[in-house]
Amino acid sequence: MKDLKELWDKGSGDSMLPEFNQNDLLLLRERTDSPIYKLKRNIQVNSVFALVFTIFFSYLLIVIDGFWFRVFMGVLVLAYIAGIWFNNHIIKTYLKEIPMDESLKSYLEHLTKGMRRAFRAVEKTALFIYPIAMTAGFLIPMTRENQLDRFSNEPFIWLLLIVLFIVFTPLCFWLTRFLNKLAFGKYIDQIQSVIDQIDEKQAS
Repeated sequence: MKDLKELWDKGSGDSMLPEFNQNDLLLLRERTDSPIYKLKRNIQVNSVFALVFTIFFSYLLIVIDGFWFRVFMGVLVLAYIAGIWFNNHIIKTYLKEIPMDESLKSYLEHLTKGMRRAFRAVEKTALFIYPIAMTAGFLIPMTRENQLDRFSNEPFIWLLLIVLFIVFTPLCFWLTRFLNKLAFGKYIDQIQSVIDQIDEKQAS
């Protein structure tokens, strides 16, 4: 995406977009670069971390021999690959170059609504991934020590795993929501504040 900062520095807003005037551009320019640029950067960083985990989990998938471990770890690897694809989809869909036939307000409204929906979808999907990740982690030592029969012989193992699901799944969900807000939410809020100020200008 073309950095909005470059457009602002050129001061060419009015000639390029409806409602794209210098004052509105300056509202977005709270730091040395735009919140839209920072959103894209943080999503890309998120994808890099996801790629690192994908490589690590793929390594475990190869070196640890166990059918059920590989089933759960395989699902986890696919989930991370899907996450990388989804990040790329978000960037291409919402953080694209500003269309020349849209107003600044329409573009920013589309961006904020879409990004909020995307992150809510990620958080809800993760609720199904956390138990799979915990199960895969639980199976690593038992698979390596060839003790999977303990699942059928020791009900306590199942009870412990269920307790982990109940305790850590909501904790991980709220941690994910907090990290999303920290990495992305504040920039979406900055963009929303620009929309609100444009509304105030139009109403006055």
